[in-house]
Amino acid sequence: MYKTRQSELLHFISLLQASIHEKESEVARVSSILEKMRNASTSTQNEPLSITSQLDVIIEKKKTVKRIEQKLTDDLISCVNELEYIVDEASQGLMQMEDSIERFLRPDISVDVQYEWSEIEAMEEALGIAVEDMITYEEKIGVVKNRIDEVLANKNILLGPQSN
Repeated sequence: MYKTRQSELLHFISLLQASIHEKESEVARVSSILEKMRNASTSTQNEPLSITSQLDVIIEKKKTVKRIEQKLTDDLISCVNELEYIVDEASQGLMQMEDSIERFLRPDISVDVQYEWSEIEAMEEALGIAVEDMITYEEKIGVVKNRIDEVLANKNILLGPQSN
């Protein structure tokens, strides 16, 4: 179960990293467009006021899009960092649990080993911590997902749902 979950998280991380790359490209593209629009705005100062004001409105909207895209990129980077931390922590916990299980299932027969209840209790405690960690990790992932959903909702409000 843990290895399957780890594999799923690693795949998800790679998908998020691809999304980050796309978003960074989008932010760069929007920045370039904004620069061209600013240049066009300064060259239209002799045009009628309505054209200049319409261009200013469009520029402000593009700035907002850029901020949203940058926030989304930042949240995706935060999500990847959090997921990488979760995978690392889970991997360490998994190795500890596998070592404990291995010691109980296949003790070193060259040494007379008698297990104490405290060792079994320690394993039980390790399993309990693993369950708590999994719940905490799921909550952290949910928080990041909600932040990304909020940013996308704001983008949809600004540009309409077809802009995703």
